[in-house]
Amino acid sequence: MCQIMRQERFKLAFNVDPARLRSVRKLVASYVRRWELEALAEPAEAVVTELLTNVLHHADGYAVLTLAVEGQSLFITVRDRSSELPVLADPGWASLGGRGMRIVEQLSDKWEAIPVENGKDVCATLIAPAELPEGRRSLARCSA
Repeated sequence: MCQIMRQERFKLAFNVDPARLRSVRKLVASYVRRWELEALAEPAEAVVTELLTNVLHHADGYAVLTLAVEGQSLFITVRDRSSELPVLADPGWASLGGRGMRIVEQLSDKWEAIPVENGKDVCATLIAPAELPEGRRSLARCSA
């Protein structure tokens, strides 16, 4: 049976507030599940959390979060008003921060930062596996 290609979107413009991050994560997960991409719900929550936390630390706090789906691919974009592009840092083991984009890199199939007028878009693509192994309810990735 051929899979029907879907193009669904969700967009939210807001001032990022640490107290609201949990509700935004849950909202993201609910959309991902609604789009029948259950395996991507938890990774999407983590990616969105890291990208929005970067907006808090490296921009003025205003963000536009966009989710889009096509087939088994979830596209996450966070636009902010800072022209500073994110970097993959290698913080020391005792560092309390600096790991956000490494987390995004590990959970995403692809990520990129694109300069735009008055800021940047940080985009992450997550692709659902065709089928999860028996007994697995979520997609978890880690590196040794």
